[in-house]
Amino acid sequence: MVSMFPRAVAIACTISRITVMYKNVSVMAKYKKKIKEYEVYYPITVDKENSRRFLIIAIVFLYSILILPFNVFRLFLIYYYYKNIKILVFILLMYIQNVSMSMTEIQFMVYCFGLYAKFQSINEDMSTIKSKTISINRYPFVLKSEKRKRVEVYPSVRSIELLKMRHQFVCESVSDLNEIYSIQLGMSISVLFIMLLFDIYEVVTSELVKTKSLFLLYGWLTQYIFRFIVVILMSHITTKQGHRTKLLITDIHNRNLDSRTKEELRLFLNQVCNHSMEFTTFDFLTLNTHLITSAIVAGTTYIVILLQFR
Repeated sequence: MVSMFPRAVAIACTISRITVMYKNVSVMAKYKKKIKEYEVYYPITVDKENSRRFLIIAIVFLYSILILPFNVFRLFLIYYYYKNIKILVFILLMYIQNVSMSMTEIQFMVYCFGLYAKFQSINEDMSTIKSKTISINRYPFVLKSEKRKRVEVYPSVRSIELLKMRHQFVCESVSDLNEIYSIQLGMSISVLFIMLLFDIYEVVTSELVKTKSLFLLYGWLTQYIFRFIVVILMSHITTKQGHRTKLLITDIHNRNLDSRTKEELRLFLNQVCNHSMEFTTFDFLTLNTHLITSAIVAGTTYIVILLQFR
């Protein structure tokens, strides 16, 4: 049981690092170039840029306080009680690998938030079109004049065409980001889940040793739970923001509009329905809140089974 953590982290980090090296060379450069080209035409607003910076600072701070103090304290205990440099260096390298995995998770969440902000910007523009449509529909004399309708409604057709193109780009970016981080996130989530189970089992069943106190175990449990949940929630809210466009399209389509606008909205809706906005790992685990509840149920079942066989 004691050797489970270093082995799991070493294997997961090795696979993750190899994947990072390959993806950085082959895909990441293209992804960054695409995003920069998009932001030339549709730059991120000051508020969203400030939100992005706040998110980065908050996540880095929380990761730091949940990882570094406990790891440093464990290293101190190992050196104090064993005075063995080889063991100390091995544990230090293991913790460096763990930090490396954490940095990959942070990098994914930063890029993921960038896509969330782009979906949000599109939905804000769609909400503006919705408000304008509602205002036009309030006055019957506007609907009676076909000439007036062309003047008022047709500009929104061009806007919808642009929004459709933007939404398609962001959906493709979701697929690209998913391709880059699928294996790495899968390894991180799998290791976090496994180590969470083993540490809970160890808290319940094992006698504590000098270098592994309840303080350290509870600290590690908090770290695993936080990292597991925050990665999944960031993916979930990004996907949810992308799907919100579908509701806005449907709402606008149900208003009194001319045939051109309705046709463009139908094309937009068809495009949204046919594009995947889900983040997955290993092509079968979808990163959403259902994964959290499934992990809780599965984890509880496994722990009960382990306790029965103890």
